[in-house]
Amino acid sequence: MKSERGVTLVSLIIYIIGMLIAVTIVTVLNGYFYKNVDLSKDNLTPLQQFTKFNSYFTEEINNDETKVLETYTNEDQTKSHIIFKIGQEKIIQYTFTEGKIYLDNIKIGEGIEKCIFNVTKDEEKDKTLVNVYFKINENNFERNINYALKN
Repeated sequence: MKSERGVTLVSLIIYIIGMLIAVTIVTVLNGYFYKNVDLSKDNLTPLQQFTKFNSYFTEEINNDETKVLETYTNEDQTKSHIIFKIGQEKIIQYTFTEGKIYLDNIKIGEGIEKCIFNVTKDEEKDKTLVNVYFKINENNFERNINYALKN
């Protein structure tokens, strides 16, 4: 009578083939998933572009130690920037140029027609207001928002 201890060569080959099929299926599904994620990342709607910018910008505005150092807009309004100082050492710059918005050197928005930063002082409430005019030509998306610094 044969001893039936251990794994036979045939069962080992079947296990290996089964594992290869499972790994192949997972790899194909993973490839489709990441390809679709990359496509959706490039095609943001105007509202998504604004929401992305707004999430970064409000983070700086809501900091108690944020001060505005400088704002600039050129005459034809194709370039604009605002520089914040947060605390003693941290300096952040938002720049709009060539249809793109950068946070320091990182692109956070594109396909934007205008983004203009202005700073005013509300003497009545003793607040510094940062006005952002944001326009994307697609679907005539336009926002003009005042942010109040917490100083």
